[in-house]
Amino acid sequence: MPNLATAETSAVLASMEAFFAQASPGALTEPFGAQTALLSSGLLDSLSMLQLTTHLSDTFGIEFEDEDFTMENFATAGQIADLVAAKLTRSG
Repeated sequence: MPNLATAETSAVLASMEAFFAQASPGALTEPFGAQTALLSSGLLDSLSMLQLTTHLSDTFGIEFEDEDFTMENFATAGQIADLVAAKLTRSG
């Protein structure tokens, strides 16, 4: 049986991939996954960060706090997915 956190992380990554495919068509030039760089690649900027966090909040029923918005939490897709999975674990 898969680990619940792993299942949640996979769901978040899939949701993020769909978000970027719709919000920035053609921007995903390589396979999307946990190691996908978001900030350093330019895939995520201040506006798209707001849009992405709104999407994730609506999709997964979580809230982002001010202290969540760090370079460490948003550098890669996996780091965001881990943050969301941790919030889901705490709330559920």
